[in-house]
Amino acid sequence: MSKKLYTIGHGNLAFVDFLKLLRKYQINLVIDLRSVPWSKYVPHFNKNNLQKKLKDEGFEYIYFGDKLGGRPNQGWSKYYISEEYKKNIKKLEEIVNGKKSTILCSESDYKKCHRNSVAQTMTERGYKVFHILKDGTLDLNSMRDLEFTHQLSLSAFTGGKV
Repeated sequence: MSKKLYTIGHGNLAFVDFLKLLRKYQINLVIDLRSVPWSKYVPHFNKNNLQKKLKDEGFEYIYFGDKLGGRPNQGWSKYYISEEYKKNIKKLEEIVNGKKSTILCSESDYKKCHRNSVAQTMTERGYKVFHILKDGTLDLNSMRDLEFTHQLSLSAFTGGKV
C-alpha cells in the first residue's frame, strides 16, 4: 500500500459540504491539527461538535493540535527543526498507517497554513500528500512548492529575520 495522506482546511464550509469532500476521497480518519479547535463563525467545527458529528457519520477523529498545532510554545520555526517535532511526525505516521487519512486545519488555503509544513515533512518521508481544495479538486504536494517551509526554516536559523 502506498503511503498517502490528505490535508483539508474547513474555512467556512457547511458541514454537509465538508462531509462530501471527505467521502469523495474515501477518507475514514480526520486528524485535527488546530491549536485552537473552535470557531464562533462555524460552530459545527468546534472540537466536541466535530468529533461527535464525524463519529455519527462513521468517521474516526483524533485531536493532534497539541502535538502539531500551528502555535507551538517556542514558535513554529524553532519547533519545525526540533526533536519534539520529529517525534510527533513519527506518531502521526503511526496513526495514519493503513488508514485513508486527512489532516485538518481551519485555513482554507493550505499555502497559508502550517499544515503545508507538515505536508512537506510527510512528502520528504515518502508520502504522497494531496491537498483537498474547497472546490473538491486536489493539489499534489510538490517538492517545488516550498516557499512557506523554506521561510520557516530560514527564520529558525536567522533569529526570525528572513
